[in-house]
Amino acid sequence: MSNVCPVERCDNRKQENQVACAHHWYKLPSELRARIWRLFRNERGSAAHLQAIRESIQLLNLRAKPKGESDVDDHRDA
Repeated sequence: MSNVCPVERCDNRKQENQVACAHHWYKLPSELRARIWRLFRNERGSAAHLQAIRESIQLLNLRAKPKGESDVDDHRDA
């Protein structure tokens, strides 16, 4: 069974046991991915594991940009 990636404006599918779609998973810092994997293997469902998942989704949503929006702020003071 699969569902939609939790990142805003992302329609990619992911497996139920995945944090996000592959595109967004690999946008996470490697240290955070490693922590999530370690917690998944050793403490699946624990408060620490769920917190790491929440942190990753929050980070991805902060980084998410609407389609067509640049990563650079074009409204800088001259």
